[in-house]
Amino acid sequence: MKNFKDFGISSTKRFEGKSIEIEQIFNIPIQVLDFSLGPSKTKPGTECLTLHILLDEVKRIIWTGSNVLIEDIKKIPLDGFPFITTIVKQGKFFKFT
Repeated sequence: MKNFKDFGISSTKRFEGKSIEIEQIFNIPIQVLDFSLGPSKTKPGTECLTLHILLDEVKRIIWTGSNVLIEDIKKIPLDGFPFITTIVKQGKFFKFT
């Protein structure tokens, strides 16, 4: 009989904490612990960014389809995590500062 590990399946990332709306953290310093990218469930053909953050010493999860945040997080080297940032809304866009 085979073991599960023999199938070569790797589990997807699971983040700890309750999800919150991104608007709840605008202009507040947060620590970004990790992230994952995947297909959007609400806008087919686009990506969804999942951020695992630490806010006031509590782990939280945020989802966004923000192209600016997605492109910027892709530029951060993996050894750059965790990092501290503030997410701001500038016009119709969200960005790290």
